[in-house]
Amino acid sequence: NKQIHHQSMIRMKNDSIYLLGDSFLNTMYFIYLGPFTSAYRAEILKEIQKECKSNGISISPNYSFVSSILDEETIDKWIQYGLNDESTSIENAIMIIFSPLSSYIIDPYSFASKWLKNFDYTDSQLMVLKPNTSNLLRSTYVRTGVTVLLEDISDKIDPALDSIIARKTFSQDGKRYVKLNDRNIELDEKFRLFLTTKMHNPQLLPNFYTKATVIMYIPTK
Repeated sequence: NKQIHHQSMIRMKNDSIYLLGDSFLNTMYFIYLGPFTSAYRAEILKEIQKECKSNGISISPNYSFVSSILDEETIDKWIQYGLNDESTSIENAIMIIFSPLSSYIIDPYSFASKWLKNFDYTDSQLMVLKPNTSNLLRSTYVRTGVTVLLEDISDKIDPALDSIIARKTFSQDGKRYVKLNDRNIELDEKFRLFLTTKMHNPQLLPNFYTKATVIMYIPTK
């Protein structure tokens, strides 16, 4: 047992060397790599890794965005919900589910929409909406922690949704609030908003990329 413990401590110490570099690469996926195709992601990632190495930042020899965040059991479960069993789709799914911002998903073949409709949200109800839905985002969705899938949206985003998309919250009396249609609405932490578009090349305003996690969802197989 002492030998196993000693080996575990050595492994943890070695892994800690890569913690900064691996965490930096993971962050780059969420804030920068999402809108690109798998081929461009790989190219950009190589360049970032070169820059990290030249600046003395260590990265795991076999770094993988997927394996650094998800275990095999979770991946298998997501595939059962209809996720494509290939690395790019799994990368996209991680960004969709774990992003602190709302996800704007470029989904011309509706793969992401189908998967999100089958996903297990445990203690949250899924509501599927279209842009022409009356009273599009009701305050009750935000207050009660409903998960909202807004399908077939264009690249013209209603500014009234900005605070919701970016989860711009503020605290008051120990509670978190967000603005919706100039009203302060208490935010349930379970509330999530996913936006999908069938446009292949949406012309989004540059500042929108700071408000949402934009993801190109086109499987490679």
